[in-house]
Amino acid sequence: MQLPLKVDWHMQLRGPSAELLSALQQFSAPEADRARTANNLWRCIRQISLPELQHLCHTWLAGEIGPIDPTNMLVAGDFADTETLGLQQHAVAFYDTALEFMVRHPKSIAADTDCAAASLNLLGILEDAEDHDRMRVVSLRAMRMPILGDDQRVRLSYALNQVGEAAHANSLFVEGMRTDPAGTAKKLGVPLDEVLKLGRSIAARTNTTKSTAKRPDPSSQAIGLYNLAIKHIESGDRSQAAAVFDMALNVAQEETFEERGLKAMIAYYAGVNLLRKAEEQMPRHSIAAFNAREEATKKAIGALWTRSIRLYRSIPKQELARVNSEFPKLPEIIEKIVTEPFMARYL
Repeated sequence: MQLPLKVDWHMQLRGPSAELLSALQQFSAPEADRARTANNLWRCIRQISLPELQHLCHTWLAGEIGPIDPTNMLVAGDFADTETLGLQQHAVAFYDTALEFMVRHPKSIAADTDCAAASLNLLGILEDAEDHDRMRVVSLRAMRMPILGDDQRVRLSYALNQVGEAAHANSLFVEGMRTDPAGTAKKLGVPLDEVLKLGRSIAARTNTTKSTAKRPDPSSQAIGLYNLAIKHIESGDRSQAAAVFDMALNVAQEETFEERGLKAMIAYYAGVNLLRKAEEQMPRHSIAAFNAREEATKKAIGALWTRSIRLYRSIPKQELARVNSEFPKLPEIIEKIVTEPFMARYL
């Protein structure tokens, strides 16, 4: 008996499953009429039951039915998740299956495939369902796939933090906010202060919880962010520098004496940046308007410089020589803070 060289995949499926398979395959055909095939795909999604869809997805992942462009599965997920259809569990099946296929077959991911957007859509549905176990699996998988936007990195960091993966979350948050903090916050539609507040909460949780992640060296991260803040200052953008200094202080640790020295130095230069920013803004505003803000600026600088002093003074005297050799400017920095007239109220 001779086995057939070609398998008619549609013969293995019946009814709504066979129709949906055909609709998914036709949707990406070059000669296809996109409006017609979209309407057909929409109709097939509405007709198929969840168990039938889950079986179709399982057999496709197992390689038991014919080829489907995984991007078409993502589109089907978008259709199912619309308010008109409201088939969220169908959307979960489409999104999860397509993303899993792409992880197993990376070459199937096109340059413009927005894997992170699909993962975030899937995470949103799972969050509404309070399915935290699956959220953890999906968010960790999303980290292994292409991420097109910094705002997506911050959104994924939020999801990772929710499921206890604080170290992964912190690493992704820092990466997402590294280049353009203000621009990323704008894309998120959230005030920059609120985004930075999220970063602080993630960093705090990183210090108190264990994660499956291999934690990056916090000091290296803090130094990298410090250097980036200096670059923003050199390019004339002190607002961006202030945001990056804030992230550097969140990442920097205080466990070793060297870490305290590094954090004391970062806090000092963060205060200097705020002071220079206020001085640069003064000519463009009335004296009265500047003075109204001056008190708040002094308070912020005072908090940063007080932290510098606290960290430096927490280093035992017998360890100071070693720390000062690593950060030669620290003694001079502390002297400048102590002798600054307006700091008298904070010391």
